[in-house]
Amino acid sequence: MNEKDAQRFWAKVDKSGDCWEWTASRRNGYGQMGLDGRVEYAHRISYQMVNGAIPPGLVVRHSCDNRGCVNPAHLEIGTLEENNQDAIDRNRHAPASKTAHYGSDNGRAKLTDSQVAEIRSLYIKGQRGYGSKVLAEKFGVGSAHILRIVRGQNRVQS
Repeated sequence: MNEKDAQRFWAKVDKSGDCWEWTASRRNGYGQMGLDGRVEYAHRISYQMVNGAIPPGLVVRHSCDNRGCVNPAHLEIGTLEENNQDAIDRNRHAPASKTAHYGSDNGRAKLTDSQVAEIRSLYIKGQRGYGSKVLAEKFGVGSAHILRIVRGQNRVQS
């Protein structure tokens, strides 16, 4: 990386907090920047500027759990398995086992089980004015989500 690219990189970083936040383009929460004709993740660029090349087969992990952070002190290399275990340990990813959480037990669930039952009841009854758009607005989700619920594609019907 040349000096011009390094200056362009650091100009897109807010160093005002403990995590140095990437302020430009992001994908899935991770900063990204065009470099040498390719789009690279910002945390990987930051790590390499300070520590050198990333060994083959290893990934750059965030000790801070902040995908937008490019503070080299918060970045470390490790295996993909270690990175996945970090996600499980920090409750960002359910383990592929019997302990996976479904329905309202899932931390990402937007609706409770009783709300899902109410949506199905109102939609099935066909009460006037309770189409997918109205229910979506009432429950704060998208109408496609409502339709997946009433079709049994989201949440197992009991």
